[in-house]
Amino acid sequence: MIRLNLMDAQVKASSGKTSQVIFETLPSGRKKSGFRLLLTALLVVALGLSLFTGGMMVLGVPAPLMGVLPPEVLSFLGATPEMSVPSSSAVVTGTPTATKRVVGMDSDSLMLVQKTKNGADNLAKDLQPDLFIPKKRTSYATYLPTERLAYQNQVLDQLLTFIGTATPENVSFSDIMYRAPNFYFVRAVAADPTSQKGYLDRLKNVSVKFKTPELPENAPATAITAIGEFADKPVTGAVPAVKFIQESDIAAELELFAKLEPELRYDGFKRKPSVEDFGVYRRFVYRISAHGDFQDVAKLVTALQGSTLRMGVQELELRPTAKQDVEASFQLALLVLPE
Repeated sequence: MIRLNLMDAQVKASSGKTSQVIFETLPSGRKKSGFRLLLTALLVVALGLSLFTGGMMVLGVPAPLMGVLPPEVLSFLGATPEMSVPSSSAVVTGTPTATKRVVGMDSDSLMLVQKTKNGADNLAKDLQPDLFIPKKRTSYATYLPTERLAYQNQVLDQLLTFIGTATPENVSFSDIMYRAPNFYFVRAVAADPTSQKGYLDRLKNVSVKFKTPELPENAPATAITAIGEFADKPVTGAVPAVKFIQESDIAAELELFAKLEPELRYDGFKRKPSVEDFGVYRRFVYRISAHGDFQDVAKLVTALQGSTLRMGVQELELRPTAKQDVEASFQLALLVLPE
C-alpha cells in the first residue's frame, strides 16, 4: 500500500515554500503478510457461517433463535415459527393436543405426522399401508406351511378319486406316484389300443404340462406312461389349515392316522423321521407303509383330508404286490413347534 507523507507536506506548506510531494512505498514483505492474514480471516469466517447454516438446515434451528432470526432467514433455512407436531405421548394416546416445536420439516411431512386420530396404528398405516391389507394367497407358493399340508391332502384325495372312477377295468396299473403339490406319474397297461388312447385322453383333460414319454422297445404296444400336474385344484379354506404339533404328541397322532382306515395293515411307525429345521419350526417326515386294496387306500386319504389330524401327505406311491394287493408308501409331514 502507498502512504502519503502528509506531515512533511504540512510543515513545508506552512513555511510558504513550495516543496516536492514525497510518496513512501511500504516494503514488499510487509505487504504480502498483511494480505495473507486478511484472506485467512475471511476464509475462517466463511467456513464458520457455512457450517452453522448447514447445521441448522439439517438439524433444525435451535428454539432460542426462532424469535430472533428474521423470517427471511428462517424461510431460507426451511423453518417457520408456526410449525409444530404432536408430541410422542400424543402419538401413542391419539390426542393431538399436546404438541412440541419441530423445525426443518416441510408441509407434506407435517400433514403426515399430524394424522394421529387413532394413535400409532394410523401413523404406521400412512407410512406402510400394505402391512394392514390382508393379502390373498392364490397359489401354492404363497400359502403358509400349514395351508400347504391341507392343500396337499385335498389334491391327493381328488387325484385318487379321479383314478378310481375314470379307470376302466381293462386297464391295469403297475405304478401310481404322487408328489406335492400336484405332480403325478402313472404307468399301466391297457387291454387294447382303444382303451389305451381313451385313458390317456382322460388323463390329459385333467392335467397341465402333460407328457407321455417314449416307451422302451420291450414294452407292450398298449402300455400307458404319463407324467403331469393334476389341474383340478381345490379351493383353500374349504378345509382348515393343518395345525402345528408338539413333538411329544406325534406318536399319538400317528396312531390316530392308522385308525382312519382299519382295513389296511400298517408298518413303519417306529422308524426315525427325517427332520428339516426352519428355525421357528421343524418338519418331521415319516415313511409309513399300508397294505390293502386301492379302494381302502383311497378311503384312508379321504378320511385324512376330512379329519383334524396335524399332518399332510408329501408323497405317495402305489405298487402291486405278490399277494394281489397294493402297497401304499406314504411320506407324512408334520410341522413341529419347539417344546
